[in-house]
Amino acid sequence: MYDARHLANFSLDFASRSGSALSHMAVQKLIFFSHGWSLANRGRPMVKNAFEAWKYGPVVRVVWDSFKQFGNKPVTARASFIDPMTGLANYQAYAFRTDDIAFLETVLSYYVGFSAFTLSDLTHEAGMPWRTVREQMTKSANIGATIPDEIIRASFQALSLGWLGSPSTIVSQASLTQGNYLPMILGPVSK
Repeated sequence: MYDARHLANFSLDFASRSGSALSHMAVQKLIFFSHGWSLANRGRPMVKNAFEAWKYGPVVRVVWDSFKQFGNKPVTARASFIDPMTGLANYQAYAFRTDDIAFLETVLSYYVGFSAFTLSDLTHEAGMPWRTVREQMTKSANIGATIPDEIIRASFQALSLGWLGSPSTIVSQASLTQGNYLPMILGPVSK
């Protein structure tokens, strides 16, 4: 398991290499999808931080603290860590296992091209963990409720995993614009 700020920085670097800029909201959602697919497909969490059910979707508070100054503008800095002894913020390089890098790149390759609002809409779909927790919150005064990993795992397991497990498939981003938010497999990649 990794600190969500490391996943945020990895996502920002990945997007930058592919010529994309990410808003803070997009970064939060990319971390969430990476975590959810890891729980469902690999049986293990990707991040050690808790996701909270905020108004526009799942949020990791330390990532929000790192990027809140960007608002809805592209994030141009990397998340930092506060040294408890000095109170100073500093960057920490991320280091991921090789299999985790390959997994993250697969997930990010699919999701990084979507707008922050499309990513947010995906987290609001019926049966998704954010929506489940938010619906429970309306029945109580539980502001900023944590989204348990068990709910995240079960929700993502209910989705199609075929696109994620096979590097020889192409996923259609057009499926999102047609109101079908589940990844669609188009067929083998020609080499």
